[in-house]
Amino acid sequence: MEISKAMSKLMLEDGIFWSTYGEDYKRIKIKTWAMFAPLFANLLTKNEAKELVEKHLLNPKEFWTKYKIPTVSIDDPSFDPEGFWRGPVWIATNWFIYKGLKNYGFNDIAEQIKESSIALIEKSGFREYFNPNTGEGFGAKNFTWLGLL
Repeated sequence: MEISKAMSKLMLEDGIFWSTYGEDYKRIKIKTWAMFAPLFANLLTKNEAKELVEKHLLNPKEFWTKYKIPTVSIDDPSFDPEGFWRGPVWIATNWFIYKGLKNYGFNDIAEQIKESSIALIEKSGFREYFNPNTGEGFGAKNFTWLGLL
């Protein structure tokens, strides 16, 4: 309980738990997959979760790409669909988002992420990460993140 209070105080602004750095917890105002991690940790109310999902996750100008879910919002200047942690889809982050959505009863959306993850494997095989627009696999081959499925 104390941790969730501290996280709300130090990280929460405009309905988003931002990543932070430094002793003064400076917020990093870049929309990344991590803003959905509070779903996994059950830190949000049902209404907060609904707003986060509807406003950001399902937004095709941010995270709702052909292959789900990019690590950085596609409207961010740093987005690079082949740029390691600046845009590609990682199955591990999808797993956290999937489980978080299930926590709040967003089962249909969670299933769409699961199906998208499976489609990536069918298209490009077991890869470390994937282009969210094309599904092309990158990085290590036969990578075990996919075992989470």
